[in-house]
Amino acid sequence: MHRLAVVFVPLLSLGVAAQTLTTQSAIVRDVEAVSLLRQSLAAMTNGVPVSDVALSGTATRIAGSDQESGQAALEAKGTQESRVSLSLSNYALTEARNFVDGAPEGTYAGSDGIAHQLAQHNCFTDAAWFFPALSSLASGLSGQSADVSYIGQETLYGRAVQHVTVWQSASSPDVAAVKAIAHLSAIDWYLDSASAMPIAVRFTAHPPENSSADMAVEVRFSNYQQVNGILLPFHIEKFLNGGLVLDLTIGSATINSGLPDSDFILQ
Repeated sequence: MHRLAVVFVPLLSLGVAAQTLTTQSAIVRDVEAVSLLRQSLAAMTNGVPVSDVALSGTATRIAGSDQESGQAALEAKGTQESRVSLSLSNYALTEARNFVDGAPEGTYAGSDGIAHQLAQHNCFTDAAWFFPALSSLASGLSGQSADVSYIGQETLYGRAVQHVTVWQSASSPDVAAVKAIAHLSAIDWYLDSASAMPIAVRFTAHPPENSSADMAVEVRFSNYQQVNGILLPFHIEKFLNGGLVLDLTIGSATINSGLPDSDFILQ
């Protein structure tokens, strides 16, 4: 993770990340948490460097009683760039994330192809939320501006897991802004206690006009398969406030193909 330029957002109610943060510049590096992140990344990659990934498959979008299915294409480059494209029966969406001038940003376009800016307060969590090997599991090991804390062993969906939280530090004398970024970027990983593989990640999203209103997001990973020595989930489910909103089944994956940065910019 890069050192972040401060974006001034309102002070929020804070979870574990902000409670652990003691000063605006302190970096929290929990030894147990760092070890677990390292084990998880090693379990997924077997030491193979991963620079980018392109996934394709099918998607089902659930919005209340409506369900639509179709094709999905997902790309990620590094830990800061991603692109998700859905082409469903009566719905289309492309969302791109990147990192510009020291701050995360994103754009999206619907069926009309017109690009709109994502609210920046929704761009502090993982760009590649669908691919753990290029997520905060990896950037959390850099130590440059990533804080990591070990929460403990828990049980999730009947499985023993290790719970680790990762969040971002910002450099600023404004303590309220720094705490807000810690909250906006907090990501909770749940790693299988036996294999260290990620089985779920949780974070919060927010309405475009209100960064202080939290909406719980959970992504669940299953059906890990090996592609070019890399283990990646071929089934990905995304939940919003406890309800399933996106069900992805990956059909093919290409790793380290040299994706251009232009893939992650919508005009």
